[in-house]
Amino acid sequence: MAHGLPINAPPQQREILMLSIDSYWKYENRPGIIVEYEDDCVGGFYLQQGALDWEEMTEWDVLQWFKDGGKLSKSEFEELFGKVGVDIPDLP
Repeated sequence: MAHGLPINAPPQQREILMLSIDSYWKYENRPGIIVEYEDDCVGGFYLQQGALDWEEMTEWDVLQWFKDGGKLSKSEFEELFGKVGVDIPDLP
């Protein structure tokens, strides 16, 4: 459970405080973000086209980002998608 969620299980609501953004991603031309939680686990969020809220990803989904997506710097991410909480929705 490297990402804090069982493989192939539906995403679970996190009641543990999110500490920071770990990394920024582009997957299928959409923004993805991996966050670190206070319990030393990480989780992923993805913003679908036209969505108003981020969708929490399963561990399997996040692994696909590493296979087929592209890791971005914060500045690259903001240039492509905008600033989180300003141009695109804030993380939950």
